[in-house]
Amino acid sequence: MIFNDFWDIVLNPVFLVTFGLVMAAFVPLGLSVLVTWQENAEHTEAE
Repeated sequence: MIFNDFWDIVLNPVFLVTFGLVMAAFVPLGLSVLVTWQENAEHTEAE
């Protein structure tokens, strides 16, 4: 019963749109971390 309620909520279009907008707000942060990580890896290889 709880599992069925879970899928009813997760597959709800309103939930998907809201979740997508919240996750989209963190995309620039994630890209920044990834770029910084790659740049630091390049600097450590050069040393």
